[in-house]
Amino acid sequence: MYQQGDKTKKIKLLLILVVIGVLCSLIVIYAKYRNAMNRPDGISVNLSQGGTLSIKKISQTATRNGVTEWTMKADYANYSEFKNEVVLDNISIVFFLENGEQLFLKALKGVLHTASRDIEVSGDVVLNNEKYQLKTERMDYKHEKRIISSDRPVEITGPAVKITADTLFFDLNTRRTSLAGSVKGNFNGSSIF
Repeated sequence: MYQQGDKTKKIKLLLILVVIGVLCSLIVIYAKYRNAMNRPDGISVNLSQGGTLSIKKISQTATRNGVTEWTMKADYANYSEFKNEVVLDNISIVFFLENGEQLFLKALKGVLHTASRDIEVSGDVVLNNEKYQLKTERMDYKHEKRIISSDRPVEITGPAVKITADTLFFDLNTRRTSLAGSVKGNFNGSSIF
C-alpha cells in the first residue's frame, strides 16, 4: 500500500510538471507571436538566388565629413549585388544645401548606384524648394560633385516666373543653374526668348 501512495504522488507530480511545461510553452509561443506582430511594415525582406535583396519601406542617409547631404525614402527597394544598384519605387529625396536650404525630389522610379551613390530618377519627377518647382521625366544626381542634371525637357515655375528648357544642370554646392536648348521664359507676364 505504501508503494501505491508513492505511485499516486509520482503521477500527480508528473501531471503538474506536464501542465507547467505546457503553460511555459504557450507563454513562449505567445511572446514570439506578439513580437512578430509588432514589427514595422518595412521589415519585410525577400532573398532570392540571383544575388538580390528586396525590402519594403527603405530609407537611407548620405553623409560626408559628418554633414548630411541627402536623405532618401522609397516604398520598395530591390538590391542587386551583381549590378551594385538598388532599384526603387516611389522615391523621395531631401537634398541639404550649405545655407540650410532643402530641395525636395519625388519620382515614381529610381536607381541608386551603391558604389558611387549616384542616383537616377524617372517618371513624374518633381524637384522643389520653398519658391520654385521643377518638373521633368528624368533626372540624374552625381554624388561626388553634388550635381543634378536632366537631359529631358524641364519646366520651372515659381512666383511670376515660368521657364522651359531642353536640358538642366544644377550644382548643389554653388547653387548655379544652367539651362540649354530652346530656353524660353516668362517673367511677370513678359516673354523672354
